[in-house]
Amino acid sequence: MLNVAIFIGRRLSLKSVSGQSRGKHGAGVWIGVAGIALAMVIMIVSMAVVVGFKQEIRRKISGYNPQISVMPEGKSLDNVATETLTPLLSDAIRGAIPEAEITPSFELPCILKTDSAFAGVMFRGYVPEADVAGFIESSMISGKMPVDTAMQVALSKTTAQRLGVSAGESIYAHFFTDGNLRTRKIEISGVFDTHFTEYDGKVAFVPIELCRKINRSGPDTFTSLEVNGLEESDIPNATQRLSGALLQLTVDSRGTSVYTVSNILQAGAAYYNWLDLIDTNVVVILILMGVVAGFTLISSLFILILERVRMIGTLRAMGASVKMVRSIFIYLAERILLRGMLWGNLIGIGIVAVQHYFRVLPLDADAYYLSYVPATISWPMILLLNISVIVISWLVLILPSHFIATISPAESMRYD
Repeated sequence: MLNVAIFIGRRLSLKSVSGQSRGKHGAGVWIGVAGIALAMVIMIVSMAVVVGFKQEIRRKISGYNPQISVMPEGKSLDNVATETLTPLLSDAIRGAIPEAEITPSFELPCILKTDSAFAGVMFRGYVPEADVAGFIESSMISGKMPVDTAMQVALSKTTAQRLGVSAGESIYAHFFTDGNLRTRKIEISGVFDTHFTEYDGKVAFVPIELCRKINRSGPDTFTSLEVNGLEESDIPNATQRLSGALLQLTVDSRGTSVYTVSNILQAGAAYYNWLDLIDTNVVVILILMGVVAGFTLISSLFILILERVRMIGTLRAMGASVKMVRSIFIYLAERILLRGMLWGNLIGIGIVAVQHYFRVLPLDADAYYLSYVPATISWPMILLLNISVIVISWLVLILPSHFIATISPAESMRYD
């Protein structure tokens, strides 16, 4: 019975069989295809923009913040708490997090001054293999990253504009450590702009050896250890394990070293909460577009039924069951659905691809932290979207197809 319904559904034309549009695609077909295609385009573009936006914001957050930070306690206004990366400390970290990638960092508060302006920033000393080095280097708009061990600094665009300086110029940097004021003349090797103004205006990047030299600290010293190499879902548990391991290390060393452990989810909590709200907006859009596609299909199915009332009567008179006739028209509606989905996928993916590669739609970087609308094609999500639309549409079509059962074969033969 089902094979017969599919055979008839395949053989039937979607062109109108009555009225002035006889032999052409009727209003029901055009409405169905256009409505479904539009819904698919909006859903695909919405998902691509949200996926791209979340990836870019997460990249910026993780560019500035390590997954887990380990800091020695004891910092004060005139003292920078430093610690030495000993084998015992390294073993404690790797014992708690075997996959840990440990990178030292050295932060030193500084006041940059010119003849007419000044700015307070945090000098962040990095090692060349640190993740933050690659992140900032990819955001350089002029010059380059500081050369290792050189008296150079990379400033953000925000700080450079505030001071009225540019790459290649020199500037005086003032440090207050151990109760003493130290002044150094330092060259601006480059200017970067990540569009993350909350971070950009607060930090400047220098080789870690420069911070150690200015602070008169020994080799292998750090003000924080950056621990990376984890899956995001494992960060909370890893943080707890590491806190316990370092607490045990403090007990074993009789309190000579006390550490504070934090993670990126805590440091960037406001941004992660914001991204969660964006997910809610997308869910609302998907639901609304799903409702639009459903109503469009229902309207198309009713139009197809009304245009083929006589055919329904003929099939019923020949002994076809209501279930079989319903299956025929559901199959017809699914053909309209597939046409709309095909056009929607082609147009939607095309729009996303153009934006992804050419970035034709700009954004206000001060408000959105990005200078363009990000769009990333996620094939698993697109596949899941298409499967969901097909399944939900089939379920939606079952109810209006019951209208066929109300059509009398005798009355339908006289229907005009």
